[in-house]
Amino acid sequence: MIFLIQGRGISNLLKEKIASEIKGFSPSQARIARFILDHPREAPFMTASQMAERIDVSESSVIRFASHLGYSGYPDLKEAMKELLLDQMTTIERMALYDDDHHKESTCQRTMALDMLDLGEAQKGLDPAKVEHFAKALVQAPSVYFAAQRSSSVLAQYLGFYLSWFLPSVNHLTADLFRENLITAPSESLVVGISFPRYSRWTVDVVSMAKERGHRIGVISDSSDSPMAQSSPEHTLVVPCRHISFIDSFTAPMSLMNCIIMAVAEELGDKAKGRLVELEELWTEGSVYSSK
Repeated sequence: MIFLIQGRGISNLLKEKIASEIKGFSPSQARIARFILDHPREAPFMTASQMAERIDVSESSVIRFASHLGYSGYPDLKEAMKELLLDQMTTIERMALYDDDHHKESTCQRTMALDMLDLGEAQKGLDPAKVEHFAKALVQAPSVYFAAQRSSSVLAQYLGFYLSWFLPSVNHLTADLFRENLITAPSESLVVGISFPRYSRWTVDVVSMAKERGHRIGVISDSSDSPMAQSSPEHTLVVPCRHISFIDSFTAPMSLMNCIIMAVAEELGDKAKGRLVELEELWTEGSVYSSK
């Protein structure tokens, strides 16, 4: 079963739009689509007339192609093509492209605008019922294991921190002990892989091994066809993750983490409320928080 938040990274959305429409393309549209996919480092920087001349179609055909895919115009298609390119670039290449493309804009304004765009896409496509089903799977699992590396590990730590308040066994797999942990994990444990472009090979391998061991798999990523999908996960949550210069912005994924945490608390109902009362008493006894 795939639980999908329809808002997703623009690059994957462009590829999926082309894939879903390709059977109905005219010969000219098929040539435009093939050029975009075959030349990801060149196409984003071409005008409509330049692309038309390059592949021997009319400029109006290129513009209509953008509209056919649901974009407001060719400029929006160019932005989607740039995101397609960014998925394949190194951090240094991303930074150079970002600086060259936006040097006249305020860094803060540009960054926040992109983050808000991701949040808007995520909110528009969010199906609360599907998040609730994932939360139920977390609650019912005898043990939960998170597999995440590099920047995505921040998301796993954040989600695991709050879930540990309510669930009896929340664990984070590490590079040196993940094999041992998966072998001793209770039957029907839920292993959740979290990874966004550029995808962590370690996370993909861990998810694959967990599947081979018979554990249930959950995936949180930017696309339902990420490398982790090769393990046929029972649960997949997809949320946009945009590259901003050399960094991966986790604004929308972090918001999804909040949705999951709240859904788990709602699934537990009064048990969650009772646990919070217990925790508050412990925090007070231990002087965990400083008073004013």
